Order: sequence, then structure tokens, then C-alpha cells
Amino acid sequence: MSARFASTRALTLAWLALVALAAGSLALSRVHLGAWGAPLAMGIAAVKAAVIALWFMELGRERFSSRGAVALAVGFVLLLAGFASLDVASRATPPARPPVRAEVSP
Repeated sequence: MSARFASTRALTLAWLALVALAAGSLALSRVHLGAWGAPLAMGIAAVKAAVIALWFMELGRERFSSRGAVALAVGFVLLLAGFASLDVASRATPPARPPVRAEVSP
């Protein structure tokens, strides 16, 4: 097996991308975006994780079995997060206070 190392230029560009994404995360935390804040933050985090996995962990150069194992793990985490979200979304909200019973006098 030959030693395959990423070039200094590629690693520097990946590092600069991570710094830019971290700055974007910081800027996003200062702005109120309502319901869009969490999905945008998760998207930025996913891009950062992909940059780290592809360049610093060199998963782009690994064999299919290594990439498949990572893809399977990510798939299971997404599946668990999806089922947890469905569980929370499908629950009925409890009433704010118990219903008042009307007393009927004879």
C-alpha cells in the first residue's frame, strides 16, 4: 500500500472552509431567523462534518468498505433522529388546565 497524503494546498483550503463555516455559524447565532435557525445551523454542521470526513479523515480516498461503514452509521443516526422527531410531532399537546365540569342542580 503506497502512502497517499493530501496536499498542503488541499488541507489549507479545507481548513479555510471550516473557518468560514464556523464564522457563518457564529453570525447565524446572532441573527433571529425563527424556525429557519435550527435547519440552517444543522446544514452548516453537516457541511463541516463532510469537510472533516473527506479531507482530514481522507474518507474520499478509502476503500468502499470504510466509506460504506461511515454511510451506514450516518444513515442509522438519521433514522433514529427521524423516528424521534416523528414521535414528538405525533403526540397530542396536553390541555393547559383541566376542563371545568358543569354542575347540574336538581
